[in-house]
Amino acid sequence: MSKKTKKSSNIKKIIVVGVAVVLIGSVLAIIYRPPVSEVENEAKALLCGSGVVNSNEYIQEFLIPSECSEPVGITVDKNGIIWVAESATRKIGKFDPETKQFKEFSLPDAQARKKTLPIASIWDMKFDEHNNLWFTDVVANAIWKFNTEIEIFETYKIPTTTEFGTSYPINFNFDNEGNIWFSEIYGKKIGFLDPSNTQHNTSEGIKEFSPSIDLETLGPLVFDNEGSIWFTALTYPVTGNIMKFNPSNMNFTTYNMPKGISSPVGVVIDVDGNLWINDHGTSTFLKLNPENDTLTTYVTSLPRASTSLGGYEKCLTQSGGSYLTCAGLPVSLPYWNIIDDKGKIWINLHQGNAIAVFDPNEETLIEYFIPTQNPNWGACEGYDEPCGIANPLQFALGSDGKVWFTEWSENKIAVLNPNLSLPINLNIVNNNVRMLHGESVKIELEVTANQKLDSTVDMRIAGTVIPTGRLFNMTAQFDEQKLTFNEPSTKTVMLTIVPEDGLQPGEYRITISVNYKDLTYSRILHLKVEPSKM
Repeated sequence: MSKKTKKSSNIKKIIVVGVAVVLIGSVLAIIYRPPVSEVENEAKALLCGSGVVNSNEYIQEFLIPSECSEPVGITVDKNGIIWVAESATRKIGKFDPETKQFKEFSLPDAQARKKTLPIASIWDMKFDEHNNLWFTDVVANAIWKFNTEIEIFETYKIPTTTEFGTSYPINFNFDNEGNIWFSEIYGKKIGFLDPSNTQHNTSEGIKEFSPSIDLETLGPLVFDNEGSIWFTALTYPVTGNIMKFNPSNMNFTTYNMPKGISSPVGVVIDVDGNLWINDHGTSTFLKLNPENDTLTTYVTSLPRASTSLGGYEKCLTQSGGSYLTCAGLPVSLPYWNIIDDKGKIWINLHQGNAIAVFDPNEETLIEYFIPTQNPNWGACEGYDEPCGIANPLQFALGSDGKVWFTEWSENKIAVLNPNLSLPINLNIVNNNVRMLHGESVKIELEVTANQKLDSTVDMRIAGTVIPTGRLFNMTAQFDEQKLTFNEPSTKTVMLTIVPEDGLQPGEYRITISVNYKDLTYSRILHLKVEPSKM
């Protein structure tokens, strides 16, 4: 869980059971707390947001009417209406983007569960073909169905529980026959629900399947074209796997992750059958080809100092300190992912405080920074500029291309409009480079401003040398770090890369970025380091 400042140090009754010491335990943690009235201002600062809606050129925020709702799950229906899960208030919210109006529906058990609530409890929401809204619920250890026409809830109980009082159902998908398959983080099972056989408030129609793994938790699941189910499994921060379940013969198959990837969470499948996986412990996202068992790794850009933890910020002020040399946690934490109808991969960057989209064909990455930063989620003591993160935990794509997401700690939903033209872009003149170990190489870059820019463009770099994205055992230098554009134009920037003694020969993907205000645009350089011929 992200480090809190002194403001939250007295909230002793918040008990965290989970895996990540420095992450929000969100995917893999249950947080129980007393009512807000008992922790008052400190809990409100941590979990309820400032009540201020912010915006930038790309993102607009909307405040949820119920105070301290802690929204997580979100989806968009066929009419473009936004539905959001308010975990703490036990409500389902309905938001009309045209009228900007909310309507809220309380779960039938809202009053009974008012005194002890887990945070981040309703993670996934989807509509079936009959316009019923389905969602998982950690608190009730159940799957819910909400008939949106007659506004009636039904709940279906998951048979397995754990020492935490829940199997922690987190994610689900429909198969071709309309059945629901879901994953249980702590139950470590894949669940099956047949809607035609269910009975309200019972476990009828639910089956469970257990993989034989010696790992602590399961992550989300997804179907491939043949009906097999793929899901993530891990013991943080030791190791993680990708697993495949064949519902026809009930067999499980395990695929290992490369060294340093211990927190695989988000997983989706593209039209070619490749799996795209996010490592929610570093800055890495990966492509797995299950046909030949090959992995391709990428990293996001390194996040701003203001969203990072540990001693990173202090190090930046010291002699020789930079975002490449400073220790700490300058990692973006890619979380969940979605593939759109153009084959682009959308990712919420938890600690990067951004929504990102990666085009596998062009190998471009665009990161849109979220305008809200909560200083209670970050190492912000003594930091004068905006600091912290908004905890963007889940997101959904609308048919108009817009991206809707929740800000869990801010009591808000927000919308990103990626259809707007970009003010900057970047071209790598030759993005396939070979170099001998110990010899430097120069890469020519073209930075284009599509309009007059009223602030500088910053050059950034990260790479797959290590999963965090830092250029370990490699140095990089731009001949110009900051660029000014008084009119639309293109400028040439030279990048010099030098391998150091500890760098192993191999193939690396270098993420070269230009940052302008709340937008970071990146392209991928393919760099092959060969042994010295000496």
